[in-house]
Amino acid sequence: MSAGRVFTTDFAVRYDECDAAGWLRPSVYLCYTQEAATRDARDAGWGPHPWVIRRSRLFVHQAVGYAERLAVKTWGRGLGRSTAQRAYEFSDERGRLVAEAHSLWVYLDETTLRPSRLPADFNEIWFPGREPLAPSDLPDWPTNPATTPHSSTVSIGYSLLDGQQHLNNARYLDLLDDVTWAILSAQGLELEQASAQGGLLATSYDVEYLNTACLGDELTVNSWLSSTSVNYLDRQQEIRRDEQLVARSHSNWRWVNPLGEARAVPETVLSALAAAPLPVTPTALGERKKCLAHISPAFNTILGQNRVQ
Repeated sequence: MSAGRVFTTDFAVRYDECDAAGWLRPSVYLCYTQEAATRDARDAGWGPHPWVIRRSRLFVHQAVGYAERLAVKTWGRGLGRSTAQRAYEFSDERGRLVAEAHSLWVYLDETTLRPSRLPADFNEIWFPGREPLAPSDLPDWPTNPATTPHSSTVSIGYSLLDGQQHLNNARYLDLLDDVTWAILSAQGLELEQASAQGGLLATSYDVEYLNTACLGDELTVNSWLSSTSVNYLDRQQEIRRDEQLVARSHSNWRWVNPLGEARAVPETVLSALAAAPLPVTPTALGERKKCLAHISPAFNTILGQNRVQ
């Protein structure tokens, strides 16, 4: 951990922040990191100033569910000319480290909204009395697989935007997750059938933001899905606007049962992954079949319910 300023804040997991399996969505971890950084800056009396996130890396060690409270600790990892690296640790009420994250922030000029040199007082706030850490090296991006990807088309709606009027960094993960479930659904995997056995839990998520996505943009998402072992799935995705690369992501997932314990990936999921790529749009999920009264086993466990009343 840095010898500079360390800030801690806390969050209570809301019901709407959990996925269909009952676990905290990967995107919400990034929402928490962004909010923790904002609270830190306000507490330090610095800002507000415009920033954008260039890269986010998330590592989940333990499933987190509804109503749990998380303490989020954040500190500076390193400074560049116009960039700042942050680290985050998420701990539950028992003190267990349940997740970690790193983010690369780019400081913008308030008038031009172009990358700008960090102000002179920035170092003294986050690294008082010492030289700041040099920026840490980030891992190289993996090459896309040579196989044909699943190709999906998405449109950026108003509810996905933030105060800078572009697709919020955390919402990219929701978009990528929606695309993945649309692919699995098109390949014959029923959500309720999968949920009865547990769900997919992201163990790592790496996202690089290369261009801005705005209201009404029609984007293409290319997805490569594979099983790396009996317990893990690998997902490599890229988002394009025509030929322009907007963002790219590499994530690893494991199958967990309703108690959050790692289990072998069900054959139904493996079969869907093995199917040939099909052109898919996430809106296909909106074509409702029969919506049954259903609460995931994870939520039933948390709420102390054995059945839906």
